[in-house]
Amino acid sequence: MKESEKKQKLNQALKGLIDERIASYIREHVDEIRNLLGEDKSFISDADYQDLHQKYEECQQKIESLQNQLQGKNDELQQAKGKLSALKTKVEPYQHLEAVYQQYLSLPEMLRVQLQGIFGQGSSALAFYKEVVQPKRIENFYDYLAQCINNVQDDEKLPILKELLNFCIDEASYERMHVEIGREFDSQQMKLAAGSPQLGTVERVLLDGYRKPGDRMPVRKSIVCIGDR
Repeated sequence: MKESEKKQKLNQALKGLIDERIASYIREHVDEIRNLLGEDKSFISDADYQDLHQKYEECQQKIESLQNQLQGKNDELQQAKGKLSALKTKVEPYQHLEAVYQQYLSLPEMLRVQLQGIFGQGSSALAFYKEVVQPKRIENFYDYLAQCINNVQDDEKLPILKELLNFCIDEASYERMHVEIGREFDSQQMKLAAGSPQLGTVERVLLDGYRKPGDRMPVRKSIVCIGDR
């Protein structure tokens, strides 16, 4: 190898070593170099940092304030829901009464005239209620409905009349009697509908009877049919 080539390679190696040493020094002393050049390590001044920090604290306080307000509103909302639920529980019986009263008013006027002896004038839902919870009026209504069933009268209105009777029985704290289909006829708990066969098991219940709670004997017996009527 020529002397000139050796010299050239030596110079290149020496230059590479110098460049490596300079790069290593820069990496080790980068902060000092930046300070000498007038640059801050974080690239932000102390005044700017304090301003940002203050804004951050203000935003944090607003967030906490809004969270506290939201929690307060949630508490108010839960209290309002509780009050609404309590009011709903109180108003449901009145809504039920109003629905039953409207059913009564939906009956033909001639039929309501017939029922005035049982339900009175029925000028309002509360006036209607005062009449229908009286034991004697319930008995009279049951007897009227039993007569309709035996005579097969007002057949299309029977479902409404039965619902009215059930309402009266429930509101007077009586106990309705449910007869199972296929049960043997029991004269103490049931009576046969007009035209029903005399022998066999219960095939149809035309009207539930009712009794006082705790009593076995009914105030009014269930009307049943043995076989087809």
